[in-house]
Amino acid sequence: MNWIIRPFEGAFPLRFGMSSEEAENRIGQNEHFIIRPSGNRQEYRGDRFPVLTFDPENQLKELIFSSHGDPLMLDDVSLFAMNPERVLKRINEIGKELFKDDYSVYAPQIGLALVGFEGKDGDEKSVTLFKRGALDSRIPDATPWSWI
Repeated sequence: MNWIIRPFEGAFPLRFGMSSEEAENRIGQNEHFIIRPSGNRQEYRGDRFPVLTFDPENQLKELIFSSHGDPLMLDDVSLFAMNPERVLKRINEIGKELFKDDYSVYAPQIGLALVGFEGKDGDEKSVTLFKRGALDSRIPDATPWSWI
């Protein structure tokens, strides 16, 4: 399956705001889950699938994709298959403005955080998709950055 990113909406066939039951109907039952101290529930379904984070009201709020999973696409960008530098440049073009801290590159205009694309973490890469506004609290601590 190719996961198709729809900024601030989710990644087809998952959409933000859906319940864990709706997600289960679309991609199958989780293998296990964890309830975080925040009350968020994280569901795990194996390497092919993203980690799904649900808020305490059981609404999907975050998707965490690993480079070990199925292809993840944003427009013409295959985030895990393409050269990481090319990915960052293209995300910069699409998202207009990027920010960076010690751990991640953030594209708040399209609701993405990318880890491992700068070559510091070897082949381990992940991409997190967020609902609109969810990255706002992280940006003040990050530095504006450009790969264009």
